[in-house]
Amino acid sequence: MTATHESAPKAEQNPINLDAEKQAAVAEERQRIQTILDCDEAKGREATAQQLALNTVMSADEAITLLKTIPQATEAKTDFTQVMNSDTHPNIDSEPAPEAEAPKTAIGQMLADFNHVYGDKA
Repeated sequence: MTATHESAPKAEQNPINLDAEKQAAVAEERQRIQTILDCDEAKGREATAQQLALNTVMSADEAITLLKTIPQATEAKTDFTQVMNSDTHPNIDSEPAPEAEAPKTAIGQMLADFNHVYGDKA
């Protein structure tokens, strides 16, 4: 007894170009990331915007709406910063001023000659 196997008729399938679909999905995701990172709401909230863009699947509109609810980062003003930003800075050079040469006395000249010959280590 032989069983006959009839193959089921194959449904017509449209060939799917997976590479094109992958490229389109990648382009769409890149656009979402760029939209989140470049929006006005991301200014002052860059770390949060980057987190939302790269580590969530929420849409760009949802991420931007969330960014609006987060306060912008502000630079902390310390007493030191306020003093350094004031107009009353002393004019201090970063290099020490060369020492003025003291007038040579007889003993001073002898010591200078001795140091010249034997160095300051003697």
